This record gives sequence, structure tokens and C-alpha cells, in this order.
Amino acid sequence: MNKTVYIETLGCSKNQVDSEVMMGLLHDAKYQLVSDPLYAEIIIVNTCGFIESAKEESIDTLLSLAEYKKTGQCKFLIAAGCLAQRYAKELEVELSEIDAFVGTTAFEDIIKIIPLLQESNDIISRTEEIDRIFDETLPRKITDSTHFAYLKISEGCDNRCTYCIIPKLRGKYRSRPMDAIISEAKALAKQGVKELILIAQDTTRYGIDLYGKYRLAELLSELNKIEAINDSFYTVSRGITETTLIVNSKLNEILEANFKKSKLLSQTNNLSAITIKLPEENVTTEGIYYFILKALAWQNISLEEVISTTNEFTIVVESKLISQAFKVLSELNQNL
Repeated sequence: MNKTVYIETLGCSKNQVDSEVMMGLLHDAKYQLVSDPLYAEIIIVNTCGFIESAKEESIDTLLSLAEYKKTGQCKFLIAAGCLAQRYAKELEVELSEIDAFVGTTAFEDIIKIIPLLQESNDIISRTEEIDRIFDETLPRKITDSTHFAYLKISEGCDNRCTYCIIPKLRGKYRSRPMDAIISEAKALAKQGVKELILIAQDTTRYGIDLYGKYRLAELLSELNKIEAINDSFYTVSRGITETTLIVNSKLNEILEANFKKSKLLSQTNNLSAITIKLPEENVTTEGIYYFILKALAWQNISLEEVISTTNEFTIVVESKLISQAFKVLSELNQNL
């Protein structure tokens, strides 16, 4: 029987992508992935170490899953991700239950690390190459609904804010080559993915290190040429540009077809609402209303409430601002 592996993922969507790559590698190497740690011979916890509560959750999860060494089939417990990257030496002393530490850039070595555990009783630690450039040929096994997927466009961060330890956890900023991102997007589309959510520590910085200029707008344009992909959204950090907005997702098609269905609701309690209907197809509201609400925020239009359903969302503002809000949305549609 093939070795069984269970992966628990904590923290952000970047961790989720890393776990999905590990799952792809393990699957291709003929390991059996299981959904219950009780039946796993190898348990991997992809940890988060960004804030104190995240560290505590990671440690609690490691200790909880370590119990399967007594009550289940677990032979090896592996700590991966940010907590392992930052605190491997400390954890090796404090948590003897852990057999290996796999840093944020070493997850692609997982199929090399497991055999080493089987050959030796030594603790294995792979946390040295924090600025490592990833192998773009790695497989990936999607864990969430195949309708959408996260698409990592870069790793690390160069901002070095005094309150943030991301550069120590994930290294310097490294953009992925655009052709590699497009290739992965096409591969995801073949798996049935309709919506891409672009992720990075600093999305709008994309390309500056590789190409000498910011290329997020160009990347979004290229992604939107993939016929099977309905939408490409991204999380905004800083440096957003008008060009980036205009090419962001296929909102122009959605708004052109559906903006006329939007309605200005009656005023009650000094509040008014605008409801925007979306097409009844495989498009979720999260990225769409985020995109439009940013436009409102730039005009200092604060929101009292946002109500979203599967095919529409409603924004509620003070009645005195409703005409201005409606004008912003109308102009946004015309510009798109």
C-alpha cells in the first residue's frame, strides 16, 4: 500500500497554493492523500506565523495532530510554512514531536524529505534558501471548488515595513515570469476553473524586478484573453493605476450587459441603496463589488452596508451621497 499523507493548511491563500503544489508532487509520486489524519502515516501542517494568534493556532494544531502518533497511524509529523521558516530552531527544542521543518521555499522538496525521514532518525530542517526561485514546472492539485483558483504571481516582499515580518518569512520580492503565469492559468482553465484570484504580498509591484517596469495591467490583459476564464481579480495593495483598473477582469462585458438593470431604490431613514445585478453565470460577486467599491472610495463615498447574494449586490450609502454614487458607477461603466 502507498504511504498515506494528510495536509492541514493554515493561514493565507499563498499557503494554500503551496499546499496544493505539495499535494500535486505527492500525488505524482504515488503517495495516497487522505482527508482524515487518523489514517495518515505522514502529517504535514502548513503553518502561519504572521501574528501572535496565528502562531498559537499553528502550535496548537501541531500538538493536536501529534496525538495521532499515539492514536492513529502517524509516523512522521512535518511542520511547513511560515512558522517553520522563522522558528525551526526554537520548535526543534520545544516540540520534540516534529520530525521535519520545511520552510516557505522548500515545499517543492517534500518528496525528497519524506524518504530521508524513513532512512534516518535525525530531525530534518530545510529553511535556508528563503530567496529561492521556484521551479515553474511543478504540478498542483486544486483543493477548493474547481470553479475558482488562486494564482500566485510573485513571492516575498521588498517593502520591509517596520511592523511586518513577511520579508523574513518569504524573502525578497520575486515576480514569476509572465509566460509561466499564463501557462498555469491555461492549465487551471483546462481543469474547469472559471475565475482566477491573483495573489502576492504586493500585487501591484508585479514585474518591476524582472522587467524593470510594473506589468500587472499587461498581465491582466493577457489573462483575460484566455477564453475559458470568465474573470481575473486581484487583491490591491498599493500603486493602483487607471490602466490597471481598465483591464481588470471582464467587468466591461458584465456591466455593459447588466448596468441597465441596476436600480436606484427609494430613500428610507436617510439611507439609499443601489442594487447591481450580475449575469446568471459562473461569476461570483466578491471581486466585482470590490472593484466597484474601490471607485466609490476614491470619491470619498463611505458605505453604510454592503449586501451580496449570488447574482447581485447592494450598496447602502447616506441619501445625500446616492446621486454622486450613482454617477460614479455610471461613469465607471462608460469608461470601461
